[in-house]
Amino acid sequence: MSLSATADPRAAKLPRVLFVSFGADPTAQESGRAAGLQALLRANGSEGEILAFDPKPGAGPTPSRLKARLNFLRRLSRRIVRSDTVHLFGAPGVSLLSQVAPVILLSRFFGKRVILDYGCCADETGPEDRSFLLRAILRLCHTLLVPSDYQMQRARAVGLKADYISSAVQPDRIKALEIKSVQPRIIIAGPVEKINNVACALRAFKLVKQKYPRTEMLIVGEGSQRARLQVVVAMEKIYGVEFAGAVDQATLHQHIAASDVFVNCCSIDHLPGSLLEAAACGLPVITTPAGGIRDALKDRREALLVKVNDHVGLADRLIELVENPELVQSLSQQGRATAARFDWSRISKNWLQLYSLPASH
Repeated sequence: MSLSATADPRAAKLPRVLFVSFGADPTAQESGRAAGLQALLRANGSEGEILAFDPKPGAGPTPSRLKARLNFLRRLSRRIVRSDTVHLFGAPGVSLLSQVAPVILLSRFFGKRVILDYGCCADETGPEDRSFLLRAILRLCHTLLVPSDYQMQRARAVGLKADYISSAVQPDRIKALEIKSVQPRIIIAGPVEKINNVACALRAFKLVKQKYPRTEMLIVGEGSQRARLQVVVAMEKIYGVEFAGAVDQATLHQHIAASDVFVNCCSIDHLPGSLLEAAACGLPVITTPAGGIRDALKDRREALLVKVNDHVGLADRLIELVENPELVQSLSQQGRATAARFDWSRISKNWLQLYSLPASH
């Protein structure tokens, strides 16, 4: 993180924070992060309140959606007034301009400090590549949190107040396993959106299944792509794939512990918290090297890296794990050590420091 390491968050009174999240999937990173930060504030003598809004409540008529939006804005206004800081979390598939921007404008209207977790609403477009209008709105944020040091430098180059805090994991809440061989039983966890490219994992799964028929895949999470992918699985008769939908964190940890390989096919610069949780559990990780992941995880030491949208390469790495138990054990052991670098007890200090900053930062 770029904030001064010398600042002592305990020296300043922590604000009352309103966490605003978009999306209804509790497995998404923004849901877990908001709950974790709320608990952190309470443990340090302050308060945090979570207001969640699903901008896509089914295919109802337009008047119903408009009524839901107006009700949300009324509830939002009341909670903004009694808060000091508004911390926004988007989600993949959520529009920054039509859904997140109004919250930024309303928060600034009431004179509140605004923090936007840009990484939670990122797509293939970085904040520095957005339209002039949207960049002007993003400049209203006192802090724009991006998912890597690389994006932080690019965002700052166009005048955005960007900072970076890495994802975190709580190893004491995760059962550590020593994986010695894989079936494989693959788990994918996160929003089922285009940026997470679950379709690539399914194509790889089909190839692995031809050689190892006992291969299984569990897809945990909700998103706009789920229904389409379920149709693909049914039409192409891809057996062994299960869609678990949205689950809470405890259930997610159970699913991770019942698997033996974690796969991440994301196409953007992002380090998912679920990846770190899988590594802490001891699962070998196969991931794309998108952005900061390349710096956080060394290929063939802490994870197996494959090119973005390379389903053949992903299949090859999965088969390699089945056929190389020594590599499996090495990745399992090193993955737990890697996750320890992102321990919440260390990362939480950066959050306390961020919340302690004056609004002029």
